[in-house]
Amino acid sequence: MKIEKIHIYGFGKWNDEWFEVPSSLQIITGPNESGKTSIKQFILYVLFDLPAAKKKIYAPKHGKILGGRLFIRTGQGKTVIVERTAEQKEVRCFLDNGTIEGESYLNLLLKGMDRQTYEDIFAFGDRDLAKIREIKGEDLGKVLFGIGLTGSERIFMLERSLEKKCGEWFKKRGKNPIINEHLRRMKEMQNRINQYEQQEQDYQEIIQNISELVKRANEMQRKKDELEHEQLTLNAYRQVKEAIQQYKLLSAELTNYQDVSNFPHNGLSRLSDLKNQSFPLISELRGLLQNIKETEQEIHDYKRKKLSDDIFKQLSDIEQMVSDYEQLKREWETKKKEWESGRKSLEKELELTGLPLTIEEIHSLNLSVYTKHQWKDICRAREQLFQESEQIDQDIEQLEREKTNIEESLASLRQNMIPSWELNEIEKKLEMHRAEEVKKQLMNEQEQQIKHVQLLQDKLNKSRKIAITISPGFLLLSVFLFFSLESQTGVFMTSSLFFISLLVSFVLGLIVKQLGNQGKTVIPKHSEKDVLSETELTVLKEKRKQHQHITVKIEQHEARLMNLTAELNQLEGKQHTLNRRRYRFKQQIKEEMGKYPFLKGIDVSHWPSVYQELEKIQRYTGNLDEKKAEIIRLEEELNQIQTKISQLGSQLNLVTTDSETCLKQLLTLYRNELNLRESIYREEQRLNTMTKKAEEIKQKLKPYEQEVQQLLHMAGVEDEQDFQRMGRKYDEKQKLKEKQDYWYRQIQAVFEGQAPEMIKATIDWDELEYRRQNIQDEHDRLAKEIQEISQEIADFRARKKQLEESETLSEKRHELSLLKNELKKYARQWAVLKTASSLIDRTKRVYQKEYLPEVIERTSLFFEQLTRGNYIRVHQPEPAGTIEVEDRNHVRFHVMELSEGTAAQLYVSLRLALSVVLNEDFNLPFLIDDAFVHFDRYREEEMYAILNKLTSRQQLLYFTCHDPKLTSFEEKSIINLEKQTFSL
Repeated sequence: MKIEKIHIYGFGKWNDEWFEVPSSLQIITGPNESGKTSIKQFILYVLFDLPAAKKKIYAPKHGKILGGRLFIRTGQGKTVIVERTAEQKEVRCFLDNGTIEGESYLNLLLKGMDRQTYEDIFAFGDRDLAKIREIKGEDLGKVLFGIGLTGSERIFMLERSLEKKCGEWFKKRGKNPIINEHLRRMKEMQNRINQYEQQEQDYQEIIQNISELVKRANEMQRKKDELEHEQLTLNAYRQVKEAIQQYKLLSAELTNYQDVSNFPHNGLSRLSDLKNQSFPLISELRGLLQNIKETEQEIHDYKRKKLSDDIFKQLSDIEQMVSDYEQLKREWETKKKEWESGRKSLEKELELTGLPLTIEEIHSLNLSVYTKHQWKDICRAREQLFQESEQIDQDIEQLEREKTNIEESLASLRQNMIPSWELNEIEKKLEMHRAEEVKKQLMNEQEQQIKHVQLLQDKLNKSRKIAITISPGFLLLSVFLFFSLESQTGVFMTSSLFFISLLVSFVLGLIVKQLGNQGKTVIPKHSEKDVLSETELTVLKEKRKQHQHITVKIEQHEARLMNLTAELNQLEGKQHTLNRRRYRFKQQIKEEMGKYPFLKGIDVSHWPSVYQELEKIQRYTGNLDEKKAEIIRLEEELNQIQTKISQLGSQLNLVTTDSETCLKQLLTLYRNELNLRESIYREEQRLNTMTKKAEEIKQKLKPYEQEVQQLLHMAGVEDEQDFQRMGRKYDEKQKLKEKQDYWYRQIQAVFEGQAPEMIKATIDWDELEYRRQNIQDEHDRLAKEIQEISQEIADFRARKKQLEESETLSEKRHELSLLKNELKKYARQWAVLKTASSLIDRTKRVYQKEYLPEVIERTSLFFEQLTRGNYIRVHQPEPAGTIEVEDRNHVRFHVMELSEGTAAQLYVSLRLALSVVLNEDFNLPFLIDDAFVHFDRYREEEMYAILNKLTSRQQLLYFTCHDPKLTSFEEKSIINLEKQTFSL
């Protein structure tokens, strides 16, 4: 599985960001706070989700959606887009064929691995490096069990928890564990059961006595209950005696009220209600009729005071005329005040400018846009000339000062230079030292050759001895052959053989001599009188380096002096050009002062502001002229309105002194007439409303009158007085019936459905009282006997209770049974915990036996490569022991004896080995977070070489705050977060 692209919608500091991951080894670099951890957590979030608390930490701050997508290439070459956001309930997986899968497909893609297991096996960082010193053999077994080095504590805690819980349940010699406590209690319970078996017989006799007394008491109680029931019946008769007597008396009295039987129910109250309901309407009708009469009189009086319609028509436009007149007058007064105020402000502002000009002269000035730009250009040119002149002076001064400093520095450097003769001497000594070094190297090589020659010398000595032995014998043989063959072969043949023998003997002699000379080769001695010591060599090299450094500085200073001279010449040329521009500037100022004499005595820098003031004054002058024309127009319109007012006042015979008084009189007359006509209209409307309302009230009163007549008809009377008399008699009858009903309810409360029969029956009250007294006496006798029997039962029960409270045999047996059941339950739980602990231990040993040798072997290979052969082997630790390593000299070191960097390399090697072993089953990306902080440059290069090899089988993402400067990486393999972009 390989991640090819990352698209973050919103996560931490990232918003709508894309990252290409083209390489199998992708380095993501950036300073602290650049977002590396956010990218790592984003990958884990998309694959495994995050807890709600962590989601809040990485929630984007700018309103973006939390989440994003990973573009993943599966082992089958298919592309799957995995998307997870905070708004979705679960993850979505987009396949090549267009289908969308959910969480189950992602779990299948991850082969069921959860977030914790993934982080423990395929992710680690610099914070985990120190854990190598704490890892034991049993921890490695836990790692291979699927937990990972950073999670080995959890397996340990689980085992400890199981052991602790097993100990809480049972120990062979323990007292506090639960099962031990139950066994102790069961033993004590059996002893007490034996004691209570002796008391069981007494207890059974007490139970039999109690049973007999209870039967006797129950029989007496039954008789007592029967007497109480009969007594209750007699008491009930006694209780309703008065009620029955009163009910019969009231029944006889009600026979005198037969004539009011047809009177309507609640007739008096109904008549009273009708009167009360109709009274407001009657009162309102009377008031309305009085108001109608008064309103008709007021309307008549108003109409006598009203003006004729012709006069009212002439006054209809006066209100608009008054409004127009007042508005025009207000505008005229406002405009006049504004003109006078503007004139005074303009004169005051002109006075503040100090210009020798009047308002009219300024108004007549021809100030064009060209003049405005011309004056600004002159001011700007003056400022520019001043700045350039000041800048040139500063540059010249700075260059002169720099030139002086360089000349002084040159003098000082030349004084510190080494004389030429001393420099030559230093070079000569260094050359001799180099020659001696070469000679020494050659001597070392010669010594090696001499050792080889010495090995050959022994062989040569043996050969020389053989030659010395053979040469004399060969010479004697030659003489013997010469004399013996001379007579047989002739002189020539004999001489030839003799000379050949002599030649051979001579050659053998030369060989023997040469071998002797070679055996006497002398090894030359090496003289070290011309070799310099390390201190002398360092001093000479430092002097030569210092001389070279001074020489370079002198050359740099001389070149700078030449540049400074050229720059000074350029500045003098600029200064000459600036003087010519300054002359043309003065001529331009004279021309402007000729056009505008008032500019004399005003500094050029103030000319733009003078132009603005003049332009503003001209603009204000134009505004004042417009206001003056408006004032004249308003005066003409006011005169026209005054003429109309005077004519209308004359027509209405008004005596006026001026137009305004006449206008006010006309307006008052018009408004009075309007009020009068409005009053007439309102009173007529009011009269119509009251008339209609009076008719409505009359219609409302008709139902009340009809209902009163109906009540009189029902009672059979002609007037309301007879109705009132019959109604009072009807009320008396109702009160008697209520009393009768009261006594009937008293009887019914006691006898319920038998009340009518009790009222009709004839009862002898004296006989009832005698029977009730006899029953009471019998009841008291039975109650006394029952009390005596109850006391006997209480005594027996007290004894029985005493035996029961002292824990009876049955209770003890029951408790013993309960303890046995609880013991079985606890034993089953203890067996489950013990079985789980055994299974974990057995599984751990199986994983350790199968995978640990391979993990240790791969760890050794990685560790040897990282340390460049300084350490050649990592030894598998004992279950309770820690890791040991072996160096190239076969010396073992404990992990606590290693340096910080070496221990970190051992941890990284172990993690990589674990990943390689488990990657065969889970081909997932490996996330490394700045885990090489303790590596030097050489070991970091080795680490990257190892990672490059691993990428053939697994993708690796390395997050670091250091910028990798290794030439072995392609540019596309590095994502620089500081630039927020990456190169492809």
